[in-house]
Amino acid sequence: MRNTVRETVKLGLVLMIIAAISGISLAYVNGITEPIIEERKREETALAMKVVLPHAVVFEDLSDDEITAVKNLDSDFKTLMSASIGYGEDGGVVGAVISFSVNGYRGSIEMLAGLDSTITISGMKVMSHSETAGLGAKIKEDSFITQFAGHSVSDPAKLSRDGGDIDAIAGATISSRAAVTAADLALRLAKCVLER
Repeated sequence: MRNTVRETVKLGLVLMIIAAISGISLAYVNGITEPIIEERKREETALAMKVVLPHAVVFEDLSDDEITAVKNLDSDFKTLMSASIGYGEDGGVVGAVISFSVNGYRGSIEMLAGLDSTITISGMKVMSHSETAGLGAKIKEDSFITQFAGHSVSDPAKLSRDGGDIDAIAGATISSRAAVTAADLALRLAKCVLER
């Protein structure tokens, strides 16, 4: 009996040491890789901004106070993450890039939308999502997301089954509707950002 207790304590201590070493190792690796991952995200976002608002050569981010002020205008705006004003080669405002999220079938969909100075969608990009692979995940595909370009406040995006020209993804109506909601939200946000 005494031997069994000693063995159990010994195994427990060994397991605790292994767990401590593993935890320290993971924290060390995380400390090294986190800045690299953040830098790659910034680079990916910068490239995406140029894709969704191609006429902009320089972007100026709105301040945290300006973002908070826009968020406070409407309860739908709470998912706004960032916004940037895009300037053309002549230094004039060519539009805005809005980063925000909408609810999809399986969770949040983070979007980036470019809108020109007439508040018309020039491009949209899905930055992250957790939609179903092979179905809702198709919202990322160019064949779907490029359908939103050219829509404006006076010509909002609607699914074809609702009288619009956006072809929904077969078997992914909720994800398709989330993208339409994103387009509408982008237009409303851009209006506030560009008219500030």
